[in-house]
Amino acid sequence: MNGGYAIFRLIKNNTWSSFKVNNSKKAYMWAVVTGIFWFAALGVYGQGAALMGDLGPVIGWPILLGLALIISNFWAYRAGEWNNANGPFRILMGGLAILISAICILGYANY
Repeated sequence: MNGGYAIFRLIKNNTWSSFKVNNSKKAYMWAVVTGIFWFAALGVYGQGAALMGDLGPVIGWPILLGLALIISNFWAYRAGEWNNANGPFRILMGGLAILISAICILGYANY
C-alpha cells in the first residue's frame, strides 16, 4: 500500500524528476544498504526469538526496536543532527537511558 500510494502521488503531482538530482547515486546506495541491514536484523531477530523460546517474541522485539533507536540516534549525533538542540537532546538521552535499562532488566529477567 505504501509503495502504491507513493507511485500514485508521483503520477498525480508529476514529480518523477525529483529522483534525478545531482549526486543522488550515493543516497540511493545508502538506501539499499539500509534496507539490506534491516532485513538482516529481522533475520537475526527471528533466530534469536526462536532460541529464546516462548518469551522470544515478547522480549526480543522490544530489544530489537530499542537497539535500532539507540544505534540510529548514535549515528545521528555523530552526523551533527543534534547540534543546537540541547534541550531535546537531553530528553532523548533520558529516553535512551530508559531503553538501555529496560533491555538490561529484560535480559536479566530472562536469565
